Amino acid sequence: MPILLIGFLSSFCQIRNPDSALGTSENQISTSYLINKSGDTLRGPIFPKRKRGSIQSIEFNNEKTFKPIDITEFGIKGLVYMGKVVNVDKSPKIENKVIDTVFLEVLSKGEISLLFYVDEYEKNHFFIARGSKVEELVLKVTPQGDGVHSFYTPVYKGQLKSYFPKFVDLHGEIDKTPYTRKRMQSIFVKCYEREYGKESLTMIAKDEKVEVDFGITGGLAFSKINFDGHYSDGSVPLIAKIDFKESITPSGGIFFDLKFPRIAHIFSLYNELQYKQLKTSGSFSERGLVDGSIGTVTTTTYINEKFLKYNLLFKFRTSRKENTPFFNLGLANSFVVANGDYMTFSNASTGYKRDLTPDSKNFEQGLLFGIGYLSRSFCFELRYERSTGINGEANITSKTNSFYTMVSYNFLNQKKKSK
Repeated sequence: MPILLIGFLSSFCQIRNPDSALGTSENQISTSYLINKSGDTLRGPIFPKRKRGSIQSIEFNNEKTFKPIDITEFGIKGLVYMGKVVNVDKSPKIENKVIDTVFLEVLSKGEISLLFYVDEYEKNHFFIARGSKVEELVLKVTPQGDGVHSFYTPVYKGQLKSYFPKFVDLHGEIDKTPYTRKRMQSIFVKCYEREYGKESLTMIAKDEKVEVDFGITGGLAFSKINFDGHYSDGSVPLIAKIDFKESITPSGGIFFDLKFPRIAHIFSLYNELQYKQLKTSGSFSERGLVDGSIGTVTTTTYINEKFLKYNLLFKFRTSRKENTPFFNLGLANSFVVANGDYMTFSNASTGYKRDLTPDSKNFEQGLLFGIGYLSRSFCFELRYERSTGINGEANITSKTNSFYTMVSYNFLNQKKKSK
């Protein structure tokens, strides 16, 4: 069974300080907020709307949309963004620099600050902010003309050196720094701390981490098993002639829902450990022999299988709102923890009992699809699962169709709500 390594995200947002050049103080708050052009601070849920890597706008409190030109700043999950008018080098898609109004993410804040932006072409951009001035650290990209290769001019390396001219010993490290989020922030922090000291620098954003929701789930499983196939001589096995009753049993377990940075509002990886039981029976009568006695023989089959399941699902939300419909699909991996299957044969005078199959498997895999409705703490879901069954006899299948009605409770979302 897969072992999940889950990282928890410690989220902090910044409180506004009117005297700060960037409009945020070093004190942090746990709620999302935005500051409009009038200087008013509004608090409530914020949902970024992205186009590829770029935040085009945000939806505030599920009712109003703001673009970069509309607000000064917003904070969400420990990240702070500024609405700024900047000169951006979007080469090679656009040959000349363009003036654009965008949301810049604050990576590190101090006497001078490092800002970050991903444009609609998924190119990284880094900016240095000093007072009201914002300058891009430029990586110029020039196509070589073959339609495949480009020439990269790392203008940003010389710019960084000009901001920290005294520390020549760090210039060699600047020359080796690629134009990536982690490495650019690392060299900026190293240079900044030498120039201004650690005390005046605030690390607002580090690498974004995966969040996890944890909770319990329970409900009912409605299952129908069907044996099918034939032996090598073409004859149909007795068990394939039996019509089994529907199995209705309780089912439940625990779940871990992994939410990834930037796409958490639309997609998550849902992991579930679930207990399930398949309990049913069926009978079939025909003329035959039981212990040498000829007569009408009734075959009754009892199935009582208990499973520990690991469900791995891709979960898609249909909107960015907190309360939203969703659907999911993925794999249902079932491990048999108990098997009480057997058959009885009887007529008017005698009878006997034997195991259902001499070769039962301990694992079955199925496909699972679900639809439901997600609220802050509760989830209501209908599922359909089709699995291969555990029968191990050659040419004989025991496919199982299952429907589930499930209710889940999210402990961590409830904890976040109470803070």
